[in-house]
Amino acid sequence: KNLFFILSSIVLGLFFTGCSGIKYLTIETLEPAQVTLPGNVRTILVANNVVQQPNDIGHTNQLLGRSGAQRINVSSDSISVFYTEALSQFLNEEAFFDAVLYRQEPLRSDHDFFTEQPISPDKMNELRTEHHVDAIISLDKLLIETH
Repeated sequence: KNLFFILSSIVLGLFFTGCSGIKYLTIETLEPAQVTLPGNVRTILVANNVVQQPNDIGHTNQLLGRSGAQRINVSSDSISVFYTEALSQFLNEEAFFDAVLYRQEPLRSDHDFFTEQPISPDKMNELRTEHHVDAIISLDKLLIETH
């Protein structure tokens, strides 16, 4: 009787797990090299210098059993805001700096997603003076891909 129950449980378990679809989620991140900051950098500003990704860039959908993938529209609205805010929160929790400030407004107002424009030295000095910080960390490029 026990053997029948165990075998039935195994067969039913295999049956139910064999019917479920397989879904994959891959997250690939490119991380910059470690940076050594001077000892006098005690306050930093985290800034969003990214142009919002167009909805039709970087996203494809491939149906099971089909060989080709088709482009789809996916909104990437506010992803860079969440990313920079999370970065500033993480840096603040690490307590490496005396103060970590977060600039909510994006620095770029253009719509040229494919052109990376680092912050100019003049703009960097303006931000340092305006926010009373020693250094600025900016997110200059963010590309989200889904397949």
